[in-house]
Amino acid sequence: LASVQSVQRGDTMLHPAPLSHGGGMYHLPYVLNAGLNVVPRSDGFDPHEALALAAHWQQASFFAAPTMVRRLVDAARTLPERPQGLATIVYGGGPMYLADIEEALQVIGPHFAQIYGQGECPMTISVLPKSDVLDTDHPRWRERLAS
Repeated sequence: LASVQSVQRGDTMLHPAPLSHGGGMYHLPYVLNAGLNVVPRSDGFDPHEALALAAHWQQASFFAAPTMVRRLVDAARTLPERPQGLATIVYGGGPMYLADIEEALQVIGPHFAQIYGQGECPMTISVLPKSDVLDTDHPRWRERLAS
């Protein structure tokens, strides 16, 4: 997570995905830095709930598989304005279609970082940080997003 973003006192990590998978790997930096870990009430991923929790807790981050990002974009499209309170949405766990991440950046904003790794390593093989996701001037920007 240190390669993705620093965690400060009061930052929030939402856990809308199972704690036994990617999202659960990020709880410890929030505990160590006096951040918050928030487990949603829903029994599964509810994109409207995740967006509402981000707006409530502010400076909120969470891990999302590409299918969750797709659902989040669809939910965000129903809002009167861009989602509020988001810090970073770390996505991984499967391939992300280029069109989906481009749309996510347009609809949700500059909050995405890509990771690659398995829980056993723990989720640290590689990262495409937000700065690279947002670097649209890079000659291979679209190739980076599609990686």
